[in-house]
Amino acid sequence: AFAKGTPVVASRLGAMQELVSDGHTGLHFRSGDADDLAAKVQRLWNDRSALGRMRSHARDEFEAKYTAEANYEMLLSIYEQVLRSNGRASGARFVRANAPS
Repeated sequence: AFAKGTPVVASRLGAMQELVSDGHTGLHFRSGDADDLAAKVQRLWNDRSALGRMRSHARDEFEAKYTAEANYEMLLSIYEQVLRSNGRASGARFVRANAPS
């Protein structure tokens, strides 16, 4: 959804709550509460200004965190942290090749 600039209406439960920033990249509703879900969808439908802002933020979030390039950089960073924490990175670093396209 974020790749298409679509805000997400997600329950306040589990991982979705962590991925969707309430009021920024989408809205949270109370898990198991159909009325609250409907109210949040209606809110987005009626407030085109807020919808436009959330669409932009959702796309920005995708670009910052979920592209192949962003994931490549995060993975290399994790590998480097592991090497440093194990004392094996005495000056050694991964050579950063072109990120996948």
